[in-house]
Amino acid sequence: MAVEFFAITSVCKDDILAAFEGHEDFDAVKRKVESMSDDDMRYLAQQMADDYCEQLFWGSLKVVFEDRFMDACRAELSAATAGEHLPCCATGGARRSRGTLRR
Repeated sequence: MAVEFFAITSVCKDDILAAFEGHEDFDAVKRKVESMSDDDMRYLAQQMADDYCEQLFWGSLKVVFEDRFMDACRAELSAATAGEHLPCCATGGARRSRGTLRR
């Protein structure tokens, strides 16, 4: 079975401007942003992706997954009776190792 990857986010020049809105050097930031090339933006996006993966990815993945999907799974488990088929989350399911992260 082929592994399918799903995009998490993106970044654009307007995001940079929004991040610096109200900053004392906003005009200088705006001038720099306006002069940035696509290569500059790709570099920024890659650096942000690396930073996110190193600091927040795994914790955020667990929190969001548990919040959205585990409550339903827990309800399914409590409704199950002994000896019946249990959903994959009850038996451990498949886990993705940290080494398979695609950048």
